[in-house]
Amino acid sequence: MTAETAYVFRHALLREAAYQLQLPGGRARLHGLALEVMEATLGGRAPEMQPRLPLVLPPPSPHPLDEFAAELAEHARLSSEAGNADSRALERLYVRRAAEHAAGKSRNEEAVRRWKRLAELTEGPERLEALRMAAALNRDTGHPRETRAILERALDEARAAGGLPVQGILLHDLAECCREAGQPELAEPLFEEALAIHRRAGNRKLEAQSLGGLALIYRQTGRVSQVEPLLTRGLAIYIELEDRRFEVVSLNNIGNLYQGEGRVEEAERAYRRAQETCVERGLRRHLGITLGNLGNLYSVTGRGAEARRLYREALAIHREVGNRRSEGIVLANLSGLELDDGQPDAAEQTCLEAIGIHREVGNRRSEGLATAMLARIRHVQGRIADSQDAFEEALAIHRETGNRRSQGIALDGIGRLLHNRGRLDEAEARLREALAIHGEVKNRPAEGETRCALALLLLDRGRTDAARAEWAAGAAILRGHANSVAFDRLSKEMREACARRGITGLE
Repeated sequence: MTAETAYVFRHALLREAAYQLQLPGGRARLHGLALEVMEATLGGRAPEMQPRLPLVLPPPSPHPLDEFAAELAEHARLSSEAGNADSRALERLYVRRAAEHAAGKSRNEEAVRRWKRLAELTEGPERLEALRMAAALNRDTGHPRETRAILERALDEARAAGGLPVQGILLHDLAECCREAGQPELAEPLFEEALAIHRRAGNRKLEAQSLGGLALIYRQTGRVSQVEPLLTRGLAIYIELEDRRFEVVSLNNIGNLYQGEGRVEEAERAYRRAQETCVERGLRRHLGITLGNLGNLYSVTGRGAEARRLYREALAIHREVGNRRSEGIVLANLSGLELDDGQPDAAEQTCLEAIGIHREVGNRRSEGLATAMLARIRHVQGRIADSQDAFEEALAIHRETGNRRSQGIALDGIGRLLHNRGRLDEAEARLREALAIHGEVKNRPAEGETRCALALLLLDRGRTDAARAEWAAGAAILRGHANSVAFDRLSKEMREACARRGITGLE
């Protein structure tokens, strides 16, 4: 190439001046020429991508041009200013490829911008697809209000167009948005409407997804007996369809259910199956979530070192893929492990970071859980008034978000705190209220802890026989559920309380 055919500018301002000297029509033609040259150099025009909707297909296969798709889209946009219809079509092609490429590289904020641009360029199902993808990535990057607004706009357009399958998909996504924001009362009817549409359309995969969403709502609101049948039905559908990605999602939900019920071996098997599939299929985002869940299981069963390693691995993956929501959840769980390891100050910093992320992404439900953890930390630090305030704040959030299970856990924490402050009547009332909720939602490990805590309180009230009965019941539950960390901590408190009263022990 000679100086007669190529020019190199020493300064960007000179380049811009030379560019502006071109007439608009000439500039548009030059952009069109640049696009053609790049395509020819990089192996030819990229193919059109198959729409994701209404089947909710996985990301399309990559193409060598995808790395340059954003630049090609810009050349096409500027070329179309001369009225070239082909250039407008090419902008749509390359904006879509740029959006998919950015999302695949976890450049979520860039991907959102590309999907929004594609929505401006398209109409009908293609526009709804672009809006849905923008909403999904907005959710991951922590913009819950905008996510909901995009989905509501897309759903209104889908209802006006009358396309039932697409309406079902958007209803499900909006239901998930409400569920994650701690609004189960809004989410449940949306899931039910989505499920009815999927069944009418004969879409088994989407039926399984909405079954899973309803199961989480039932668990969140204390209807525990209805949860496992829905989850296992959904898992069977995914296995039948050989959908490994959603099989992983279902296995994690089942593992979480088993862990909450104290079915430790079954929970670990479910998580391990999910982990193996993630590694086999390269599902990084889901691997991070699975490792975090497995870390939770190890944390409560006395495998602290392994739990810490799993949390660190999960955090690295969440940061790699831009999953802020899950990053906040893992940080809160890590703070609990740091507290159990005797590092309350480190735990406080980790927990405050988690709460900051939950507020950033609008995860009100997880904010309540992390606030309860902060209350525990401040209790250990000796900041009793601050601890009680945090427990009460957590309880208010749990009630606001309909999180019945966590209400019981927070009431247990408040009861223990009141016990330590010598307010025994109030403490006993809170602990018994917690026990009633644990029984209602079938949270057996929490029931075991609360029964042991109640035994300690009854011992201080001089009701030794009643204390012994509660301790025996609580200890049996904790031993049966392998919750060794909680049992060791409570056993130490029991021995100290018995020593103060000159009693040999409750066992």
